Amino acid sequence: MKRSILGLTIATIFAAPFLAAAQPAMAQGREMPSPGATRIEIDPERDEIHFYIKGEVAAILRADGLHVREHINLGGSVTDYGVTGFDKRRDTSPATADTIEPDPPSAEGGRDAD
Repeated sequence: MKRSILGLTIATIFAAPFLAAAQPAMAQGREMPSPGATRIEIDPERDEIHFYIKGEVAAILRADGLHVREHINLGGSVTDYGVTGFDKRRDTSPATADTIEPDPPSAEGGRDAD
């Protein structure tokens, strides 16, 4: 679960500049980056977002989490809110989201049984 939250955070950080840059290019009829370029592709048929660096898939974001080919380096902290904690934070205003407590660990030793 920690990886999912971390993954979503990383995906948001990575995706925002690329998606913002790609939309004006498409709207203005400009060419999209070459297949060997660093880019983000959305695959609506598979419900996935693919992150490419130098033409190679570096990460895939799906509903079940972020799947990264190599390392994730972190300078801060990771909090495992569990699935219900994530849903509560998603549906809460940013001003009060930090007041939501993480879900307790499940009997299986992790957060939220998937």
